[in-house]
Parts: sequence; C-alpha cells; structure tokens
Amino acid sequence: PAPRLYCPSLAIGPVELPPEEVHHASSALRAKSGMSITLFDGRGREGSAVISAVDKRRLTAEVS
Repeated sequence: PAPRLYCPSLAIGPVELPPEEVHHASSALRAKSGMSITLFDGRGREGSAVISAVDKRRLTAEVS
C-alpha cells in the first residue's frame, strides 16, 4: 500500500505538505518524485497522489 501522509489543504491538483510531513516523507520514507502516496486531511477525506517534487524543505504532490 502507498504511504499515508497528512495534508490539511487536500484538494484536487497540486498541493504542498506541511513541514513536519515533508521531514517524515524525505527522511523516514525516502520519498522520491513519481512515488504514489495517499493523502488525508484529518476530517475524513483521502486522495491518491503522485509526488511531483521533493527536497528536505518542500514536497509537492499532484492529487487526482
């Protein structure tokens, strides 16, 4: 299964993850561009996404 990450601003299209999720994704999960992930907003919504860019400070994903 795809890793699940918190994204409070979950919406269709490009989204940026909060800094604490970026740290977790880049260090613990070793996230890379093109990786499939599942995002959730903490209010019951989830979405499938693909990482489009990641470094130690930012992670952008495209939610479909």
